[in-house]
Amino acid sequence: MSTFSAGTLDYGTPSDHTAVVGPRIVAWIIDLIVYLALLAAFNAVAGGVNMVTYDDLTFESAQSLCDDWQANNDGFCSTTNQADGTYSATTIEGAPGGLLFWTGHLVVYALIQGLTGGSVGKLALGLRVVDKDGQVAGIGKSFLRTIAWIVDGLVCGLPLIGGVAMVSAKGHRRVGDLLAGTYVVKKSSVGVPPVSDVVAMPAGSWGGAPPAPGWGAPTSGPWSPPNPSVSGPPVGGPPVAGQSAGSPFGSPSFGGGPSFGGSAADGPTWDPARNTYIQYDRDRGQWLEWDEDNRIWVPISQ
Repeated sequence: MSTFSAGTLDYGTPSDHTAVVGPRIVAWIIDLIVYLALLAAFNAVAGGVNMVTYDDLTFESAQSLCDDWQANNDGFCSTTNQADGTYSATTIEGAPGGLLFWTGHLVVYALIQGLTGGSVGKLALGLRVVDKDGQVAGIGKSFLRTIAWIVDGLVCGLPLIGGVAMVSAKGHRRVGDLLAGTYVVKKSSVGVPPVSDVVAMPAGSWGGAPPAPGWGAPTSGPWSPPNPSVSGPPVGGPPVAGQSAGSPFGSPSFGGGPSFGGSAADGPTWDPARNTYIQYDRDRGQWLEWDEDNRIWVPISQ
């Protein structure tokens, strides 16, 4: 973020809290290792999934083999018509258990992420899944985001589609994020909108008073005319034009513009109704207010 220098009004630049692609890749690798370890343990206990194919059968013998096999085993059997006119029968043993394990892992993964804000890998890397307001996404969005791995990992189970989207899309969002309305950010960014709609305020961008309320100004909520007679911003607030650099006190001077509500308004002015400083961005035709918690200019809340 830019810092204030005397004679300028450069208060901030757009901030992207989703620029955590590297840690996300490492977190995915950790989650994959955890999944493979659990799968190996499951297979050791349950015997895994075994597939056997019997070739050169007639239709009747293939169908009879499947009927007999399914009557004595826990699994699936299917017949296939080969190019040479013969049939084959393929048996898959242990598939129901494998499907149950995969489904159970998916549910547990979504629950952990929904309740804590991250999977095992994300928690280890200090990442969280949040919604557009910066709040932990919750179980519902986490389930939708997790199920969408079917699309993100469509290429042989590898996250190629999701990876390309994560690198190239605005907000670094894979398909699951786009469907669920989620973002991935650092833990320290929880509570802050993931992609800030903030612009830089270049020097000399004001050139006069902002328009009166009702023309570009907020249409709801109480409006009080700017009051430049206050004794400067609170300690830690934004410097204002005419105030000596580094001094949190002193009366700010506004000049060079027409009067607005009986006082000059060329630059940031104090709005008692919002208990903060406001200023008008002529390029965007929008009022901004100072967010002291995040120390940035943001569009005025309606």
